[in-house]
Amino acid sequence: MSVDGFISSSALFHDKDGTTTLKVVSLASADSYSSGKVAIASGTCGTSVATVDFSQYKKPDGTDFDVTDVTTVLRLAFTSDNPAYMTTSGNIAAMTVGSSRNEVSIATNHGFSVASTATQPVVQVAAVSGTANYSVILLGE
Repeated sequence: MSVDGFISSSALFHDKDGTTTLKVVSLASADSYSSGKVAIASGTCGTSVATVDFSQYKKPDGTDFDVTDVTTVLRLAFTSDNPAYMTTSGNIAAMTVGSSRNEVSIATNHGFSVASTATQPVVQVAAVSGTANYSVILLGE
């Protein structure tokens, strides 16, 4: 399967001391991808942890996406309208990222591998309080 996309993130601040001293503080990265498997899942979660169901995503040929076909998760993007967090396990390194106000958080799987590819990726979400509308993009191989 081929994909065509990119992930970019940046932070830029101008740290000022009055009007005479200025220091620029920044981080930025951008990566493009031309192969792999991609899916998006959206829903509403409460404070109880819920597993993200990527089978709701339809591949370009109209068939359901099967997360068990993903042997390596490369990146995850998570966004939520209210304070919420996403956790990972299975064949993804254990990570937790948060989101609020529809800000996008990116999680990167840094070379984590499991003894068996039979272990599937597990992505879970939960709201900090009340409910949250979320979306998760999974990029894998």
